[in-house]
Amino acid sequence: MFREVRILPIRMNVEGYDVTILEVVKSKPINKDTWYHVVCYIEQGDKRTRIFSVDCRSWDEFKKKIKIEVSRLKIMRLLMGEKVWEILK
Repeated sequence: MFREVRILPIRMNVEGYDVTILEVVKSKPINKDTWYHVVCYIEQGDKRTRIFSVDCRSWDEFKKKIKIEVSRLKIMRLLMGEKVWEILK
């Protein structure tokens, strides 16, 4: 993902939730690995989380981390019901 030029925003489906990537910022500290700061949000239907960021080193790492975020959202919905969307605005 990060080697190619892509037009933002990018929308992808992760386990039934839509993830929208708004911005990707590349960061390379001196003598360190390259990091990417990915700004995104998760939505399902007309409900959506607030905008948040994920720091990662590769597209594969981003996919793993965003799956974790979606899993957290699913657990919160199981425990709190639809009230969770009000908290995550």
